[in-house]
Amino acid sequence: MKVFNAAALALMCQLCIAGCSTSAHEGVNTQGQSAPEEAAGSQQTAASVIVVFKEGTTYDEAVRAAADHGMKVTHYYKTLSERSNKPYMVLESTSLSEEEMLLQLKNDPRVETVSVNYQRKLLDQR
Repeated sequence: MKVFNAAALALMCQLCIAGCSTSAHEGVNTQGQSAPEEAAGSQQTAASVIVVFKEGTTYDEAVRAAADHGMKVTHYYKTLSERSNKPYMVLESTSLSEEEMLLQLKNDPRVETVSVNYQRKLLDQR
């Protein structure tokens, strides 16, 4: 059983409620393959975390912070970020594990909260 702290649970609820990622490539890569097809062909799986930066941090500052840690932004939750005045993002890295990403970001003064981006799959019950 997974145990979540209150901040991570609140973040997940906010992301579910917002339900709107403005990522230009959500679910599709630049070659037009769907994300599952892309993952099946890749040898290395990227570690992924959800990050909320502190209030007043700009999008560009958050992207720079991710790059400082060797990570890249894969999703940016624009509406949620604008309403709360703090960037909500999903970051990935192929060179770091999730644990290493969490440790680095938790120690970054620009970051408010960070949690593992657990991938959930729903089964069709028809």
